[in-house]
Amino acid sequence: MGITGRSFTQSAWTLMLVILACSSKSTDSRKNCTPSSCGNIHNISYPFRLKNDPKHCGHVSYALNCENNITVLDFSSERYHVKAINYHNQTIRVVDPGFQKNNCSSVPLYSVPFYSSYDSYLIPYAPNLSEPLSIFISFLRCSHPVNSSLYVNTAACNDTSTSSTGTSSSLSHPKRYGYISYNDDRYPYDAIMSGDVEEGCTLEWTSFAPTRLFVTITDGNFTRITEDLSFTYVQNALVDGFELGFRNDYIYDPCEGWYEYHSDKCFPRTVAGAFRHSQVH
Repeated sequence: MGITGRSFTQSAWTLMLVILACSSKSTDSRKNCTPSSCGNIHNISYPFRLKNDPKHCGHVSYALNCENNITVLDFSSERYHVKAINYHNQTIRVVDPGFQKNNCSSVPLYSVPFYSSYDSYLIPYAPNLSEPLSIFISFLRCSHPVNSSLYVNTAACNDTSTSSTGTSSSLSHPKRYGYISYNDDRYPYDAIMSGDVEEGCTLEWTSFAPTRLFVTITDGNFTRITEDLSFTYVQNALVDGFELGFRNDYIYDPCEGWYEYHSDKCFPRTVAGAFRHSQVH
């Protein structure tokens, strides 16, 4: 007996229902895994996962490492220590491991944060894009004092002063002035522009810092915090880490067909591809 048009249609609908059920089951299983922990981070759950977690847990784009009881966010050659994950606010706070608390000579391991090549799942904005969570700051040293609204004097602790007596020691170690800069108020997340570097100044490094410690935001207006800024304040702010926003309700996958989340496989959007996709669940 041949297959009638009606029976074929029923079979096709049955197949699609099976596929949808499997896909829904897979999504639920990724969210319902037992949370993992590493060091001080005790609730690593969807969309995050540790790389040694079961394959069906979390999302591959949010995979974290656990190294010597330190949770690590790994982007290519850039590796940041995770300080906290806030699932309610949908933010993750990370720090460049080169910064040390109360050590004003510490510098970042990564002079240019990974935002220059950031993953679209993690951005320095609140998940609803309402405001920047982190700002891009730059540290400069200058041979002379700079009077600019773009520069904040940090009174770096390792500066040496030229004494009034003009000794050979002071002349061989002229005073250098330390500054931080974080571009104009409309775009506090941008790095300093090359044209903003004053003559006699050298850009030493750039990094992200928490917006709340350098900028106040009122009704969408940005106001710089310039009072009582010291180099110790800046360093401790950097040690506190910077925040990135993530979305756990919508995760885009660069796959135009059927995507298998926990294996990074992309099946063609065909009947055969859909069948192969359903077989892995």
